[in-house]
Amino acid sequence: MSSPRLARNFAFLSIGEIASKLFTFCAYTYLGRTLGPERYGDLEFSLSATLFFSLFVQLGLGSYGAREIAKAPERAKALLSEILEVRLWTAALSVLVLAAFTIAIPKPNEVKLLLAAYGASLLVTPGLMLWFFQGHDDMHWVAAASLMRQASFAVAVFAFFRDGSPLWWVGGFETLSIVAASALCWVLSRRMGFGAPRFGIRPKIAWAHLKTSAPIGLSNLAWAALWFFPVVILGLTLHDSSVGWFGASHRATLALHTFVWWYFFNLLPSMARTVGRPREELAPLMTRSLEITSWASLAMALGFTLLAQQLLSLAYGADFAQGGPLLATLVWAIPVTALSGHYRYLLLAYDFQGLLFAWTTVGALVACALTWALAGQMGALAGAVGLVAGNVVLLLLSWWSSNEKIANIGWLKPLATPAAAFVVSLAPLLIGTNRWIQGALAGLVYTLMFCWIRRDLAGEIFLRVGRRLGWQGASHKRRSGMKSLRTNTGWMW
Repeated sequence: MSSPRLARNFAFLSIGEIASKLFTFCAYTYLGRTLGPERYGDLEFSLSATLFFSLFVQLGLGSYGAREIAKAPERAKALLSEILEVRLWTAALSVLVLAAFTIAIPKPNEVKLLLAAYGASLLVTPGLMLWFFQGHDDMHWVAAASLMRQASFAVAVFAFFRDGSPLWWVGGFETLSIVAASALCWVLSRRMGFGAPRFGIRPKIAWAHLKTSAPIGLSNLAWAALWFFPVVILGLTLHDSSVGWFGASHRATLALHTFVWWYFFNLLPSMARTVGRPREELAPLMTRSLEITSWASLAMALGFTLLAQQLLSLAYGADFAQGGPLLATLVWAIPVTALSGHYRYLLLAYDFQGLLFAWTTVGALVACALTWALAGQMGALAGAVGLVAGNVVLLLLSWWSSNEKIANIGWLKPLATPAAAFVVSLAPLLIGTNRWIQGALAGLVYTLMFCWIRRDLAGEIFLRVGRRLGWQGASHKRRSGMKSLRTNTGWMW
């Protein structure tokens, strides 16, 4: 895919994800204020537990299907029917296992009813066909479906949920939002010329798909264990407001992580197309991407580290302010995953999903073991420490494997300059003033460092924004400079 289309697709995903996250942010901060830290902790526990079953419904079929369509678009219609059929069977099995889990855990009936409501959402999840549009590089439809889902959920929460409302209503709203997004997916697929899929019991075809997709799906389950099982462990071992504080901090971190995920979701088809080509085509793509994501992810870490307590209080209310140290620790998973994503998705693109599963499992085991071992001494902070440590382990193992199996592409050199700028930007902390001013000054210093060190890229961004706003350069020299910048800056531009 050409660089302009890659940049355009990423822009669609970014705009759609920003809008979706705004709806989600508003809905869950409203729920946090309405429920209070302790009941909100029950909600986050239920969401984290249900995610494992949702990922089993997908079982890697989404990423696998997108990859196969990108390689062979003529198979799209057949893949649509076959993958949807398999996901319906995995959904039925997931609901049965979730029901057994719900009965077994020592939780109040309110939490069990909420888990049952989320179980209904598993049955309609196969209708979300984001992978189908991803494989066709139609990221604007991916963004539209995602926005439909989150907007529907937020509207339902604000319209109907009040203090004293049953907690299971939140699961019901989630189910309805997935139904709305799935309906949009079907309308869009028909607009693309694909009719209704054909279903049947075809075990040989199903097994052929599962045999290839299962390692991807198991890697996703291991990733969920890495990111969400610390919440489940805390929910089962702690019974106080700290679980709610952790849940709010964890949700904020995941909101940032979604942009990392969408970034690599968009980049995966381009990585897959380098398979079988000279490795010299891969190195510029990866190196430039590593540098750009390092600048962006460290900017996120800077802001949320310095203003963690203030941001939680502003969003969720004063009752959540004590979660500040949790958010300040958790946010460091963002730059770590921004680096590791290059190597994790490269392993996926080059059909080394078995290795990806193995290393993600190791990272998850590290995260869960540390959370379990330290929860008694550190409380909810153990979950934050475990999650970041598990992601660091995953980064190192994925980097080593991709260098051994695919190409030697390091991450320390692209990270060095943004890291130095990060350290310099901490200087405003020496000023004795309130934290909001310190955070604003630190962000300003970091931005100025970026504009000075990477003035070529900053200038290109400025000129492109100007063109989008209708501004045109006055001279031929300016237009020639723009062309030169487009040639010499990265893959995105």
